[in-house]
Amino acid sequence: MKKILLLFSFFLYIFSIFSNEPDKINFHKDYSFLYSLYHPCDEGSNNEKKLINYVKTVCEENNLNYQIKDISFENEYVSYSKNIEIEINDNPDQERVVFICPLNSISINQKTLDNSLSIQVALELMLKINETKDSFNKNYLFLFSGAVGYDDDAYLGFQKFLEDSERYKNSVVNIIDVLSINNAIKFKGSMNNRKIPENLLEIFLKVFSDSKSVFLDVEEIDRTRFNLISYDNYATYFLKNDITTVIFSNRENITVDQFYFNLGLQKELINYLYLWALNLDNLKFPVEKSYNYQIFKFFGKYFILKEKYQILLFVVLIFAVILVRTFIPLFQRVRIVFILKILPNFLFLFILFYILSLIPFILTFPIGLIIKSRQIYMNMPLLYLCSIFFIPLVIILILKDSKLSFFFPKHNYLYIIASLIFLTINIFLIALIDFSMIYIFLWSIIMITFSNFTGRNFILKLLFYLLSPLPMILLIIKLFYFSDVQLVKNILENIFLQNFFFCIIFYPFILLAIRTIIILKSVFKIFVNRARYAVILSVFLTAMLIFFILISLNLSLEEREIKITKTSNLIKNSTSIDINSNLNIGELSIDGSSDILKTNIKDKEFHYEIISYEKPYEVYYKTRNIGSNKKITVKFSAESKIKYLDLYVLLQKNGYPYESNFNVKKIENLFFTYDKNLFDVFKFMIPRNPRPDIEISFNIMRNKNFELYLKVETDDIKSPKILIRSDNNLIIQKSVYYDTIYQSLD
Repeated sequence: MKKILLLFSFFLYIFSIFSNEPDKINFHKDYSFLYSLYHPCDEGSNNEKKLINYVKTVCEENNLNYQIKDISFENEYVSYSKNIEIEINDNPDQERVVFICPLNSISINQKTLDNSLSIQVALELMLKINETKDSFNKNYLFLFSGAVGYDDDAYLGFQKFLEDSERYKNSVVNIIDVLSINNAIKFKGSMNNRKIPENLLEIFLKVFSDSKSVFLDVEEIDRTRFNLISYDNYATYFLKNDITTVIFSNRENITVDQFYFNLGLQKELINYLYLWALNLDNLKFPVEKSYNYQIFKFFGKYFILKEKYQILLFVVLIFAVILVRTFIPLFQRVRIVFILKILPNFLFLFILFYILSLIPFILTFPIGLIIKSRQIYMNMPLLYLCSIFFIPLVIILILKDSKLSFFFPKHNYLYIIASLIFLTINIFLIALIDFSMIYIFLWSIIMITFSNFTGRNFILKLLFYLLSPLPMILLIIKLFYFSDVQLVKNILENIFLQNFFFCIIFYPFILLAIRTIIILKSVFKIFVNRARYAVILSVFLTAMLIFFILISLNLSLEEREIKITKTSNLIKNSTSIDINSNLNIGELSIDGSSDILKTNIKDKEFHYEIISYEKPYEVYYKTRNIGSNKKITVKFSAESKIKYLDLYVLLQKNGYPYESNFNVKKIENLFFTYDKNLFDVFKFMIPRNPRPDIEISFNIMRNKNFELYLKVETDDIKSPKILIRSDNNLIIQKSVYYDTIYQSLD
């Protein structure tokens, strides 16, 4: 009897450990607990079900109101995943603060990264706010969102959440996207031409001033000025829906996917985010969206120059410059008549500058075609901006010393006057685009004004001239660190308009440079003739072209990103391997069952036909006539994980599948041609990551003929074995299968 009791106790203990749905749980304040039980937590997986149950139980034990919502859309994709929404202080008349945390593990470049830290922080923050909810005036909603885990995601969980988007227009959405990796956490919330709202930035700098783990992403704020924000992350998904959103994320520059445990970081995030929530509670909603501000960093501290102070400062400085230049005797008076008299010469010079600025593009474009460069000259900020300034400048100096000198203004002081005129024009032009950037030109005007007080002290005068373009130079250096930015697409689509835009920006500094060189020649006797200018120009052009070719051939330390796709068209009995890379592919071997290929590919694309009929799944169908209906059942089973499964039915016109267990959508294009006048195609919207065994059933009219087709996609290539030799490889593999289940139509 004792043995039986011991055995029964043992089984009871084992059951208590492995039970998936406990009646009571001990809430663990340690994200390694979530990692050990629920990672990987893929969309629609058993681990996701367990995690949803865990969150549900935490809510029930703390008397929190929650809703578990299916992620489904009429006639569109559904997901096996869920959204969990938890409301605190659910008062319909109050403003709302939203905290969002992804429910699934995150897949980036086919690496599965753990999300337990975000979930643990969100859960503890939720409980802490709930314990002190009487201290909060606003409503607090916590969303644990499913179906948002992939880097190529349509964010179905967010789509479902935003079906009631009007409810959140006046909210502040905070996204906790901190992976369990040892990366810096950055605070973001900008989109193109819209920085993080000033008041939210002020709260962040106040709350997180002493944080050792969370930092402001200043580069993102800089990128907004140049339309360089890409709409491919959680925050921008909400921002483009006109919802004020910030994100705490550590996704940048992920090099390893190893789990990183730091309990101190977890506690720090919870405490700081709680203080963040307290400060948001005192903020008036909707958030005042002020974007025109400057942010500076001195001695490790950030300072914000507000828009109203910028305007006041700029107005005072402009008024002071006008006052000084009008009433102080040291300055030569500039009359309107005089400006109109010299204007034609400088307009001619501007047209010449613009035409010459196209030379670098004319030289690099055919080279790019020859070497098949993916990086055109216009996408290299430092090379582009330096070239359109320096090359025209040197050629203009050569022409000025030639027989064509009569086209140029004679007196060197006229170049300073013209520079001031065009700097003033630029102030008004840039103010229309981004008011916060007019300091670049105002600084130059002030420096040139100070230079007038130097009299015959030409060294001091040249010093002011050299300081004039300093903000512009710093801006160009900043652009240099924005690697591979598409200036053509993001600033102006047309190359000629883009060059025109930058010529307007640079023209005052071209005039200032000409004035400086004239002083160097006349006062300091630094002799530079046309021959020396030609040598300088030749050296610069040679260096520019070499630099362009090296960057275009990717002889930098850029990581090689290779996409390998195996496409098996089992309808046509053909299989191919396609390889696409940002760099030349290099040494490649493909080891199949029937043939072995070893080669060195000096190109970025490669296509290779192989013989392969294998497929990692089995599928069959059956039909049954029921009255006037024909019931069709398709059974699919897979050997390994399937990412996407698409089933298509081809029907005669006026036919339609109905009573299906999945949403059905009529589509126009299939992976082969068919007569659209005679047939219609319908696609079954099967969720991503379908279960290994899945059954699709539907009805059609009994007198209708049909055909069934299948498309299957996996995140791997079982065979052949493909090896690419390189030290710096990011390889993304996938297999795509096109198959026929049943054919009967002619």
